[in-house]
Amino acid sequence: MTYRAPRKVQGWIIGISLALLVLPLLFFSSPEIIGATRVAALALILVLTKQAFPCGIGPSLKIALMALLLLLASSWTGARLNHYDMMKETLLEVMSLVSIAGMSVLIATILSRPLWWRFMARCLIAIPAVLLVVSLTGYFLPLEKLIPMGNSRHFFDAQRLALIWPSRFTMTWAGQVGWEHANHAGLLFGVALIFLLDFLASGKAIRRRLWWIAGTLLGVAIFLTASRNAMIMVVAGLPWILIGRPWSWGWLLRLAALCAASLALGVLALKAKEALLKPPPNPVENIPVTPPPAKLPASPSPRVEVLPTPPDTRPAPPRQPDGEPLPPAVPPPAPPAVVEPAKDVHLKGLFERGTGGRFHSYHVFWMRFQESLVFGRGLTENLKPMHRLNHEHSSYLATFRGGGSIALAAHLMIIALSLLAAIRLFFRDKIRWPLLMFSTVITAILFDRGSVFVMNGSYEFLFHWVAVLCPLLTTIRAASLPADAGR
Repeated sequence: MTYRAPRKVQGWIIGISLALLVLPLLFFSSPEIIGATRVAALALILVLTKQAFPCGIGPSLKIALMALLLLLASSWTGARLNHYDMMKETLLEVMSLVSIAGMSVLIATILSRPLWWRFMARCLIAIPAVLLVVSLTGYFLPLEKLIPMGNSRHFFDAQRLALIWPSRFTMTWAGQVGWEHANHAGLLFGVALIFLLDFLASGKAIRRRLWWIAGTLLGVAIFLTASRNAMIMVVAGLPWILIGRPWSWGWLLRLAALCAASLALGVLALKAKEALLKPPPNPVENIPVTPPPAKLPASPSPRVEVLPTPPDTRPAPPRQPDGEPLPPAVPPPAPPAVVEPAKDVHLKGLFERGTGGRFHSYHVFWMRFQESLVFGRGLTENLKPMHRLNHEHSSYLATFRGGGSIALAAHLMIIALSLLAAIRLFFRDKIRWPLLMFSTVITAILFDRGSVFVMNGSYEFLFHWVAVLCPLLTTIRAASLPADAGR
């Protein structure tokens, strides 16, 4: 007989784990603090493994676990062959394995408990809503002058919408910063928009006008981030909103109106921001030039005997035609300040700004990586910049860099298993949200982000593993429902 923790103790374990996951993200920007508390939370939740999987983990999850172990073994071998610090590499891989296992237990536990499921759903609605309002408001303020910018100041672009965390303002005294890169905002708001549109398409929404306004604001925010990745992930998720349900031309027209309104309002907001960024006029330009004083008639003076003085050999100063000296020269007005035109990153700039040097860095990486194609160079390599890039800007390339072709094949196998489970849930069980999450997030990390196997304070770890594990775990949950109902 398997021991089960008391129900109240299980609730405390779940609550503490969620608090360790969410609260540091709300109040801290330090990746070290966020990463450490995540590992602690996901290690704690492993206590509930038996309760989360009373009937076992199922064949798909077993295959995914074997692929994960193969991936980590390949990365460990690559680090060994390249003479990296094996203690550090082993620690990174143990943290990765524990964290992914903890994510599985946490998701399975929440899926099996309606109370926690509703609580998480409300949190996942409230947090993006607050961030959306605050970020749009902060877009029109001189953010770089109001809050500490931290070491990532050179990544700040005033023309792009930054993700602003108001709760972090309370921790600025501890060196925390309240903003994050525009790509982070695009990732978060892109996922929120897809789920909101699916909710509107389901016909279950009340106060529909309010939700359509919220969708328009999300569209404006995504446009202002100028994140091409966010726009690609939204396009990837839209077809799954329409497939498998009776849709009407009216809904499509409203969707088209939402896109048009988002673009129009986004352009207006961009013009307003450009006007705010223009420097004030030069005050020197408005100084009136004082004309020389009028010539006055000379007054008679008494006769005074003047002693002779030695001749002055200096050149005579220039004089007026009547012999009077010239008035003091008035300095010419300063030339008008040269205002550089605002850099376009939202419209034509989406295409003209190119790849940001990624292809060149990829070429250099490929030329230097020829001896590590099979096993890679370990997760330790993922912590280093890649030529001129801070990270790989593709989670799949990061997997290849860390574990070689073996790790990349194992990663793709895990993704394929999750995709099959999501499609089965979508068409057979009419459970739509796992495929929506999968299609948006897995597309998002194709052209951005770093390794999803290094446990740190980044977004890609949480988003990727939630998107990959939810279809697999929801399949296990759906298969166990008849048995639970018969008890």
